[in-house]
Amino acid sequence: MKKFVIPIIAAAILGVGAGVTAVMMNRANVATADDAVGVEEVEVKSGSYYLNGDVDSGLWVVVTPETISLKGDDIDASMREAIAELYEEELSEEFMQENIDMNKLLYCEEKPYFAHVVNLPKSRCVISVERENRPVEKREDLLNTNAGFGYEDTTDTIHLSLFGDFTLVE
Repeated sequence: MKKFVIPIIAAAILGVGAGVTAVMMNRANVATADDAVGVEEVEVKSGSYYLNGDVDSGLWVVVTPETISLKGDDIDASMREAIAELYEEELSEEFMQENIDMNKLLYCEEKPYFAHVVNLPKSRCVISVERENRPVEKREDLLNTNAGFGYEDTTDTIHLSLFGDFTLVE
């Protein structure tokens, strides 16, 4: 049982990457969603962000002024490969499918987002999202979630911890 609990916890932590740390650090500075004073919102350019900037990679992130989502030629296969690489060991089909489902919910659903400056060493900004698909009344409410993706606004790069860096291709 321990063999499966530890990888599940690791997957949950790695599933949001730097975003969790950034959002948690930011939460100390934000008492409530209505008290977003001092939070510097950042504009994320709309368009398609491709894995490593390669339009032939088969994976891309679509950003609109309102939503963000991961798209791909074969999302399940891409996730299966990334998860296998993450764990570096043989996984049961049940465990693999649970991880795929969890990551599809986080990455692939079109989600509203709120991008803001956090000034962490690996990422200047975070794109905060709702981990589940609960409704969001105001985008600023996303400051109080525990899910997010690293974003470097100077290079138009979004970091999804399961896959790596996605760069805007115009």
